Amino acid sequence: MEPSSPSPPPTQLSPPIQTKPRMGCFAVGCLSAIIVLVLLLIVGGAGGWFLYSKAVNTFTSDQPAHVAIEEPTDTQLRAAKATISRLRETATRNEKETIDFSETDLNTLIAHDPAFAKIRGKARVKIDDSIVTVEMSAPLDGIPLPKLKGRWFNGTVRLRCSYIDNEFVFDGQSAIANGHDLDLSGSFFSSFNRSFNQSFNDGFRRGLEKDSQAATFWKHIKGITVEKSRLVVETRQL
Repeated sequence: MEPSSPSPPPTQLSPPIQTKPRMGCFAVGCLSAIIVLVLLLIVGGAGGWFLYSKAVNTFTSDQPAHVAIEEPTDTQLRAAKATISRLRETATRNEKETIDFSETDLNTLIAHDPAFAKIRGKARVKIDDSIVTVEMSAPLDGIPLPKLKGRWFNGTVRLRCSYIDNEFVFDGQSAIANGHDLDLSGSFFSSFNRSFNQSFNDGFRRGLEKDSQAATFWKHIKGITVEKSRLVVETRQL
């Protein structure tokens, strides 16, 4: 009688992959929104094909600019990682809490957190007097306007921004586009700003309908405000 073959070892089931709430989509979306807002304000104020072409050549560039972020210290890196982890865990645990980020935290996350990889090397932020200043260099190929293929937006935008009652509000204050100063506080810009905010929020909600993970995360965000030198995020319990 032949010895029986040994039974195969039991199959080991892989543990479920833990995914992080998608914070990066917010950063990418807001950066794109800021660029589109400034460009549309520029071309909307220009009017006419000749003036539009001149505005594109004046306010955009055919080369990217270098946007460097100072390498954080080990202490700053640990602090930024702890803050973003706290926010993610708070949302996952369905808890109510207020968590704030300094500009150093935000720049450290842009430079090191995988969720912000798409804007790495393209943006740096500063927060002062409740106004966010974003220095950026971003390709314009994806914006559905003529003559922007191969062009770059290199500049700085100062704006107030918030997220309250499931609505983003962007209020542009001023900008520097390709070395040219822009005042965004006029009546035309204010009217256009309101229309842009509505369009952005409609697009944001459509995006969440296609991304259940991001939608779950944002359901836990009650509000985002900029207070003095901090970005303050308030979560809610569902």
